Formats: sequence, structure tokens, C-alpha cells
Amino acid sequence: MPAMRRARSAKSAAMALGLICVAFLLSVTMRAQQAQEDTGAQGLEATYHALWTARALDNSPPSSHLFLPTITERPSPQREVKWGLTVATPGGSYVYTSFPPLGFLLPELALGWRAGSISFSELVYFNFVVGLIAAFAMAGLARAAVLSILDDSEESAVTGWIVFGLAGVLYLFLRESLGSHGGVYWPHSLAQLPLILGSWCAFGIFQGRRIVRNIVGLGLACLIYPSLEWTGFIFGSGVFLALASMLYTSLRTGQPAAPSRGQIIVALSVVLAATVAAGLGIILHYVLAVGLGPLMEAFASRASARTFRLSAAMRLPLGYFISFGALVPLALLALHFAIKRRWFFDNRPVWLLLFVTAFPLLENVVMMQHASEFSFDRLKGAVPLLLISMLVLTAERLARNVLVVTGLAGLVIASNLQIWSWDLLFYRPWGDAVRDNETIVRQFKQDPLAECAVHGSLGPVRGYLNLLLDRDIHEKTDEKTLISVASRQRDCGAVLIKTENVFTDLPRVQWIAVYDAKGQLLRTYSGS
Repeated sequence: MPAMRRARSAKSAAMALGLICVAFLLSVTMRAQQAQEDTGAQGLEATYHALWTARALDNSPPSSHLFLPTITERPSPQREVKWGLTVATPGGSYVYTSFPPLGFLLPELALGWRAGSISFSELVYFNFVVGLIAAFAMAGLARAAVLSILDDSEESAVTGWIVFGLAGVLYLFLRESLGSHGGVYWPHSLAQLPLILGSWCAFGIFQGRRIVRNIVGLGLACLIYPSLEWTGFIFGSGVFLALASMLYTSLRTGQPAAPSRGQIIVALSVVLAATVAAGLGIILHYVLAVGLGPLMEAFASRASARTFRLSAAMRLPLGYFISFGALVPLALLALHFAIKRRWFFDNRPVWLLLFVTAFPLLENVVMMQHASEFSFDRLKGAVPLLLISMLVLTAERLARNVLVVTGLAGLVIASNLQIWSWDLLFYRPWGDAVRDNETIVRQFKQDPLAECAVHGSLGPVRGYLNLLLDRDIHEKTDEKTLISVASRQRDCGAVLIKTENVFTDLPRVQWIAVYDAKGQLLRTYSGS
């Protein structure tokens, strides 16, 4: 009998794993056009920014940027080429303080074995793989959660694998996953891994299982997550609060706990030490590069720009629906049923897990402007939404009802694919702009002054324009200022670029003007 049970469980596991793999391949096929820059997406400018940062890190001396997210490919203290709210290092690199560096270094390390800089398509396919790993991790966490509310039977084991497959497939086909694990790469994509795996380790501690292994894993998550994205500090705080509540309950009731009080204290200490170490390490890293004063000014400036706005408060709820479609009302309905019917109320680890996965969403409230504008900042919301849905589906004994599961999964997937199709339609003009820009730049690259002249733009500069021209570019400048810079730096001439935004930070080049060192206009390149 045990052999038959293992065989049936293995068959269910193979089917669930296969289902996720097939869904992943289908999702990659759907998104192939993004890898070729044939269409745009909300937040696509982030991918170009990440690519330019990776190229600048690769092509400039480490002593100038200390591996911080730089936007300067050819740094020099005598050549100030900055854009955005970057801060200068003594070596002439301009670095961003809005995010830690690990999310830019890891793609470079993962893809750095090949010659040359990372291409757009390579970074997108790297992001696809990150999404697949996150989907498997999400599936595993959902399975672990539902098994904790089921008895130890053959039927429960099969139900666990059904939930595994369902959670993994739904994660892959969420509109936010299709984008933020696709054409839109930013550290938030990688940050899903320590969020999900760290929550899984925390859940194991809450259950009193494999304590040493889970404490080590949780400590690593609390160290790595903040090094990828600031939300990691909120995640660490949430885990600390959850463990502290367990310790308080144990002390108040006087009952022996699983885990023991000593184990909880060790876990608390590890979480605190890892989170504090990550914070001190990041601050020290930046202080060594730019100094404490400029760093604090930059932190304060970005914090004030990204915090609460009334308009953002109105857009954010809609943003969640755009990111997750019908999963949002489904999860809210599931939460209502869980509270009303008191499902798994006696299962404290489950509620602590839900708390730990939902607590990072506090960052979306604190940095509301950012979360409403950049949808990848909402990607972390997929974890608690899927968890509560899978738990209630199991508690209501519906997880094995083929009609119900197929209907609900179809509704969630269909709603997300519909939103995704609207995205593709709305951002389609970006593909045309990319081809037009490349045509103008190919003509300009034949100019004898293209390589030796200083470059500047009348408007703002972000990563895409740098990548297109393959060089550092002064932003928000004009003809006289740029020619003055060329004269001071003894460059052979000046190149002034006029652009217009097709979408936010995704520009179409209108013309490129070439001047000699004396300020005489020589040639102008423009589209048809």
C-alpha cells in the first residue's frame, strides 16, 4: 500500500511539474516579441536602465564606482556627465542611491562568461528563467501551506500536487509576471526569490520543522533580499514581528512551544543580525564611494519624491487589478470566507505565513508614488494573493473539483491575458520607434565626428538613449553649453540630440545635429 501511495504521489508530482514547464514554454512563446524589442511594456525603460548600468559597470574601472549602480561608462573627474538624481564619486562615476547594487551585478555575473556586453534579448531571457524559478518556488510554498491544513493521507498528497501545479501556472500567467519576469527587468524580479524562499523557511520555523536548516535559509534571505531591493528590510521586520509574537505567546501561556523558546530566540537573533548587517553593509558601501553627506541628501530626496500622493492613492488599487486581474477579487473573497468560516484559525503557522508574505506590501503604501507608477513594484503582491486563494480553495474541499478549479483558473488567466493583450496593443508604437531610431543612428555613426565629439540631449537622458548611442550623454543641455563643454574638454566637436517621448523615458529621436569645435553646424541627421 505505501508503494502504491508513493507511486501515485510521484505521478501527481510529475504531472504538476510538467504542467508548469509547458505553461512556461507557452508564456515564453507569447513574449518572444518583447525579447526582440517589437513592442513595449509598462516600465520597459527599467530594462534599458539595467542594461546601461551593467555595461557601465563592465566598461569602467571598479575603482571609480566600487561596483555601485553607475550610469557613467567613461568616468573622469574632469568630465561631469550625469543624469537623473545621481551622485558623483571621486573617480568621476555617477551612481544611483535609489537601489542597492546586487540586482545589477547578478545578471552581469550570470551572463558575463560570454564576450561583449549583455544584450537586450539576453537580459530578457535571463528574466524568463528567473520567473520560472519563482513560479516553482511559489508552487512549493503553496503546496507546503495547504498540506499543513490537511491530514496525512494519499488524497491529501495528491491535493498538494494539484495546488502545486495550479499555483505555479497561475503565477506564470499573471499580467505582472508576464511583464516583470519578461521584457521588464528590474531587481524586483530577482527579489521574488528571497521573498518566497525566505517565507518558506520562516513557515518551517513556525511549524517547528528542520529548524537549523530553515534558520540558515531565513538568515540568507534576510541578508540577500535587502541587497536587491529596499523592501527586504520590511520583509525582515515582518519576520521579526512574527517570531516575536510566537515568543510572546509561549511566555504568556507557559506552554511548551514547537519550536522551543530557545530556537525562536536564535531565529530572532539571526533575522535581526542579517537585516542589520545588510543595512550597514549597503550604507557603508555607499559612504565609501560618495560620502555620508551626499548620501543622506540623496536618500531624503528620493524618499520625498516617492512617498504618499493623493493621486497615487487613487491609482494604486486599480494598479493591483491591472497587475493581477481577477486574482485580486478572488483572493479578497477567499480571505472573507477564511475569516467568516474560521478556516484554519487554529493553525497559527498559516496565519503567520500570510502575515509575513503580506507585510512587504507596506512598502507600496510608504512608497506609493513608485508603486502606482512602476508596476514591477507590485509583483510581490502575487505571493499572499495566491497563498490565501490556494488555502481557502483547499479548505473548502474544492481543490480536487475539476470544474471549479478549471473555471477559477480560467477566469484568472483569461483576465490577466486580456490585460496583457491591451498592454501589447497600447505599447506597440515602441517597436516602430526602435526601428526608426536605429535607422537614424546608423546614418549618424558614419559621421567622422561621431566617436570623438561630446554628446548631449536637449531633453532628459535615460538608459535607452545611452545604449542607442553607446556612450555617455549630457542631459537637458543646449547648443551653446555643449559646445562650451567640447571646447573645455578639447573634443573634436559636439553632437546635440533632439528627442520626444513615445512613452515615459522611451524616446523617439527627431534629429541629431553635429557641430565642429568652433560651434559651426556641419550636418543634421533626421528620420524620414
